[in-house]
Amino acid sequence: MKMITEIKELGSKKIFLTVFLILLASLIAYSTSLSNGFIFDDGYNIVNNNFIKHLKFIPAAFFQPYLENYYRPLAMISFSFDYFFWKLNAGGYHLSNILWHGGNAILFFVLLYVLFKNFELSVISSLLFAIHPLNSFVVNYINERGNILAGFFILSTVIAFYFAYRKQSRLIYLIGFLLMLGSLLCRENAVLIPLYLACVFLVVVRKEHFKPILMTIISTLLISLIYLLLRKNYLPLPSTIKLLPDALAYFSRENIAAFFFIILNYFSSSIVYFNRGMYREITPLDLNFSPILYIILIGILTGLLIVKFIKDKPMLFALSWVLVGVFPAYNLMLSRPTVGLVMHDNCIYLSSIGLFIIIGKALLFLKRYICPALYTVLLLVIFLFYINDTLANNALYVDTEKYALHWLNKSPHNKDANLALAIYYSGAKNYNRADYHYKKILELPGRKGSNKSSVYFNNLGTHGYETGDFEKAIMHYKTAIKINPNFANPYFNLGNVYLKKNNIDLAIAYYNKTIAKDPYHFDAHYNLAIIYSRLGNKEKALKAAEIALTLDPACFNTR
Repeated sequence: MKMITEIKELGSKKIFLTVFLILLASLIAYSTSLSNGFIFDDGYNIVNNNFIKHLKFIPAAFFQPYLENYYRPLAMISFSFDYFFWKLNAGGYHLSNILWHGGNAILFFVLLYVLFKNFELSVISSLLFAIHPLNSFVVNYINERGNILAGFFILSTVIAFYFAYRKQSRLIYLIGFLLMLGSLLCRENAVLIPLYLACVFLVVVRKEHFKPILMTIISTLLISLIYLLLRKNYLPLPSTIKLLPDALAYFSRENIAAFFFIILNYFSSSIVYFNRGMYREITPLDLNFSPILYIILIGILTGLLIVKFIKDKPMLFALSWVLVGVFPAYNLMLSRPTVGLVMHDNCIYLSSIGLFIIIGKALLFLKRYICPALYTVLLLVIFLFYINDTLANNALYVDTEKYALHWLNKSPHNKDANLALAIYYSGAKNYNRADYHYKKILELPGRKGSNKSSVYFNNLGTHGYETGDFEKAIMHYKTAIKINPNFANPYFNLGNVYLKKNNIDLAIAYYNKTIAKDPYHFDAHYNLAIIYSRLGNKEKALKAAEIALTLDPACFNTR
């Protein structure tokens, strides 16, 4: 292939050393994360997820939601392979995240080099992507696997379409479309592929090939639209993609100001990353400027950059790539109504590529004015600074307690951090501390119009169950079902409550409702097998036991 030929122009030794250096840098920067455990939703998707514990369930991943509202089957399948090799050793899952992230850095190097043939810029920028703490949340949080995998497939898709355009090869176009399908099975941000392709074609377009470029963008755009329609009709969309019905509220002055603040903050965070959190609350202090001033500021900067860099193709590519990536940030900043307006660092993962190209360009510009030895020392200092910061950041992810306490220190009114601590302490049977954080959640002010999720009420119900307050547990579980009737867990938990209350008929009814929502719910089948066996209904007990054994062949040996 032409891509291989162009890369080979560097020389096999140079290629090997570059790939080795990028992977080594990724492993060094995230080495300390290998001793970290599972945190937050890792428990739901990995520790307590029977789907991933047998490779035979891989086909079922295509028919199940990821968490409550997402559809990311390839992320789930990747956990199945991790479990096959590592069981519940969290270090193995962290290693997979690091290696996939290193793979993304390598693909970034390939894309940048084949576009601009600037080896030094490609190496510096891809190394920054590999080690920078801005991406540390995505790499450290195992549950962000979908984000990392989507980055891998999106970059592969863009590279494939670029070479299909260069070679005018139908086969490579087909490969590009297949890779795009893989991207969409990893994470929802893959719908942005048409815009990412536009960024590439913006800097390599040739008049004689304008038609195939246009057709490629239109074709990928249609695929994205079809995907969104399928998601809307057959699988629920995450709340972060849904538009608010009130357009005036959606495009309020506050929201517009927050969005431009986010753009500027991402640029500053690529230089010095100081506010670490799963997401960051945007406070009124951050919005001192009016939206008009933000718009004017961004407009002036964009205009100057276009005038200055219209002939600087790498810079033009970098800026357009970043802007495409922050596009979803507008919806994401509204995704935590119980907290307020927020910005998510995981939103910038793939598009941080553009930020690091800009830094790489700045360093190469500086190279003109200082001696080579001093420039080399400067690069080493910068890389060591970012590696050290990333290593320090890794230490925050040891377990849910440590990270959530850190998060609360950064955002004292954060309900999600309090909820994470409440669940953590409840699981550790430390009910006094769990009670404290549950009460804290109820005391904290909520944003106007906010709604708590079914997961939240399901957890409240579980706390009531574990502390013996069954009536409160029933109330919260039923609220969770009312919010999301397709969420299987509260049905199962209601079955447990009624079983504990010795109401066998209702327990059986709710276990069956659980199975209706999730046919692969092992514990529901297992509990039914036990109940029917005690009732002397051998036929139903045998049927439920057979299904439970199919889901987990060792279940009756380990319980």
